Amino acid sequence: ADYAHFSDPYIASDGDTLQVDYYVLKESLEKAIPHFKQTNGVLSCFEQYFGKYPFWNDGLAFVETPYLGMEHQGAIAYGNKYMRGYLGKMIPRDMNWDFIIVHELGHEWFGNSVSSNDHAEMWIHESFTTYMEALFVECSFGYDAAIRYLESQKLFIANKEPILGPLNVNFDGWTRSDHYYKGSRILHTLRHALNNDDLWFEILRGFYKKFEISHCTTQDFVDYVNEKTGRDWKGFFEQYLEYTGIPKLIYSLKETDNGLMIKYKWDADSGDFAMPILVGKSEKAVLINPNATGFQVNMIHKMTVSDFYVPVKQFYVKTKQLKWKD
Repeated sequence: ADYAHFSDPYIASDGDTLQVDYYVLKESLEKAIPHFKQTNGVLSCFEQYFGKYPFWNDGLAFVETPYLGMEHQGAIAYGNKYMRGYLGKMIPRDMNWDFIIVHELGHEWFGNSVSSNDHAEMWIHESFTTYMEALFVECSFGYDAAIRYLESQKLFIANKEPILGPLNVNFDGWTRSDHYYKGSRILHTLRHALNNDDLWFEILRGFYKKFEISHCTTQDFVDYVNEKTGRDWKGFFEQYLEYTGIPKLIYSLKETDNGLMIKYKWDADSGDFAMPILVGKSEKAVLINPNATGFQVNMIHKMTVSDFYVPVKQFYVKTKQLKWKD
């Protein structure tokens, strides 16, 4: 096309300069210059979580196209018409950032730098990058805003087909987008099941750095999480990636003089599912460790029935309360 060109270099935290170029239609130039000012803020947030833009020596470019966008390495196709969100939609009304800039730029880390071995494991590209959208919101507007953003994406989760496809057949048969949005919620759920943000962000950055400018498998990620946490998460990933059902926390409550008696277990497709989950409001929250093999009973001191709460915005689960039976 007969492009107009302008640049807006990005200065990394170590003082290094990244060449960032924009190629836009000439009639777009006046609105493109202020609109793309947000790019450097996105680069800064992603650098904070994962390290510097991975193709530093190649530079970074955005090129205006007649289609919505694509994460071409070093020269991202941009067609969001200089609108907020996704053509003006798909982000909370009080937010003003360009979905295509954030999502396609995120793919430079997950997709172009860290790539899946098999197309059936495309969640490594799309789930991680969709979660990077939420991390950008958290970095820019705070944790509560990130929760609101994640909640707004629940509408796009179908739970109709597994996130993982069959391996070794060049699978591309998804009919829904759960390998984007549900996968992002799975990562968010794992973050809170760990109940340790320092460890969570160490895992995210460490996994990225281990496989940057390379390729990996789902098992590589499972193994990495297991290694860093000292716990086997096989059942967690099996349930969320290979089955369509959402695990359900089945529980009963009984208030006593000593505190709250809780009986609980997971109802899940994977018999190995045993995810820790926080229960209780704010400062009274306690981490419990249900499994899918049978009910456990636990006494939670200084908690009442009115204090009990399952944070479903942090954990992608369902709940069902039963009457207490001794």
